[in-house]
Amino acid sequence: MALRWVIYGLLGALLTETIVRGASLGWFVAVGAEGGPIEYAHYTLCAASAILFALASRRSDFRDIFSLLACGAVLGLIREADAFLDHALFRGAYKIPAALVGVIALVRAYRARASLGNQIARWLATPAFAVTASGVLVVLVYAQITGQKEFWQAVMGDSYLRPVKDVAEEMQELVGYLLVFFGAIESVVLARSLDRSAMRAADCDIP
Repeated sequence: MALRWVIYGLLGALLTETIVRGASLGWFVAVGAEGGPIEYAHYTLCAASAILFALASRRSDFRDIFSLLACGAVLGLIREADAFLDHALFRGAYKIPAALVGVIALVRAYRARASLGNQIARWLATPAFAVTASGVLVVLVYAQITGQKEFWQAVMGDSYLRPVKDVAEEMQELVGYLLVFFGAIESVVLARSLDRSAMRAADCDIP
């Protein structure tokens, strides 16, 4: 497990340092712009997280939670792609697939209502929960609060520049999505661990 955390740290440092290097080469405005490299990193991390959570949901006692998390990652991907969908289709187009995924998640939660509470109680004690929840809080709370225009105007005063705010907000969201991605990896590890434990228990029951 310690090796995984070292790898997570190295991956996070590599990704963020790549973006910092790009900004230092004069790509500062492009880095934080819609359709820029940070946004593509968001797309990739959300998609990868959705796939990993879906894989974890197929092989563990936490299948309902992981299915809901996969839906959440897909919603994040759709929300990040709102500008692209607005341009490719029409303004607000992202709301249609987002609503469909939301309905799927609600139906899944309703069908699993009998066991979902027990799954959540057990999941709260795992590293997968700690990492995933940290990422969600960074994306949905911290980045949104510190990414407000009023905050940066107060901090920078007459030197306020919109690209600075954009890059800061996008970088904070990137950290959050990285944490969610690492949480998805931990979820797969957890699912496999539970599978192995179940198989060993089954082998012990064989006369």
